[in-house]
Amino acid sequence: MTLGERKLRVLAAVVEAYIRTGEPVGSKMIRELMGNTVSSATIRNEMADLAERGLLDQPHTSAGRVPTDRGYRMYLTSRMEKTPLSREDRVSIDAMLTEAGDDPEHLLERAVQALAYLTGCVAVVTTPSAADTTVRSIQIVPVGRRTAVVVLMASSGILKTKVCRCGFDLTTDVMRVMARLASERILNQPIESITVAYMQSIAASIGEFVFLVAPILLASLEAAQETARTGVFAAGQGNLLQRPEYSDAGARRVMEFVERTEDVAALLARTRSGVNILIGPESGCMELMTSSVVTAGYNLNGADSGRLALIGPTRMDYPVVISYLEYFAERLEAILAETLRSD
Repeated sequence: MTLGERKLRVLAAVVEAYIRTGEPVGSKMIRELMGNTVSSATIRNEMADLAERGLLDQPHTSAGRVPTDRGYRMYLTSRMEKTPLSREDRVSIDAMLTEAGDDPEHLLERAVQALAYLTGCVAVVTTPSAADTTVRSIQIVPVGRRTAVVVLMASSGILKTKVCRCGFDLTTDVMRVMARLASERILNQPIESITVAYMQSIAASIGEFVFLVAPILLASLEAAQETARTGVFAAGQGNLLQRPEYSDAGARRVMEFVERTEDVAALLARTRSGVNILIGPESGCMELMTSSVVTAGYNLNGADSGRLALIGPTRMDYPVVISYLEYFAERLEAILAETLRSD
């Protein structure tokens, strides 16, 4: 659909005024926003034409107009300009993220908490993808006479620990055997290759000593599987209850969707690198029919890795939301890269 310049200006004015006020927008307001350069009659005609094209809607006969999902899409594609973050905003965000220290998972959790606070939306982030991720280090630490902890760190910085209980005493000689096994057969292996079959092949190659290493193999397998599974952190679900666009039932449906982390991860995995905006039905999720999902990817080791997302009503401040999302993605990349270099 192609629109003339004046229609695009009218559409943009309606969208931006509605985002700001939450009230249907009339021709008088649009005329003022356009600097009184166009008559009210002309604006009414343009708004009527935009409505016929399915870009604007009129909630009540005597009310002004509001954007439809198609209207938002046209605005985002043809007219929207991002609102740059101020230096004060960037400094504040940097301080929030610095508080997370050098733990990648804590950093991701802190990022969504800050994003939710700043935008009033639900913020979601997925952990780095297991693709091209290897076991960066693996340690077996005795914590009791027959108990040890397996500490596995992936090249993505994700750290997992598993308790390992054995049916024999963990002597110095036993710990030496376990450490050598982990170093030779698990260290530097691709996370996705550490499967049940792979561990069974290691056990088969050890022969009569398998009873010594079985607990460590099982604990290592569980740690690797958890690392390979896409994790999802979310914050700000309560923000939905403060948004007038949602009924209590509507807010609960979105909150229930966010709790289904596998569905959230699958939705975000469908988005491309860079910024993506899914408006209403574009998400393909019934619970999000009156919501928008704005996503941005972050890279790790030069590869597309995880996703940040904001979920909120279609009447969200897209120019501001996108700027926040892009800056958070940029800072996550930089902090994760620095953390991994310093380990």
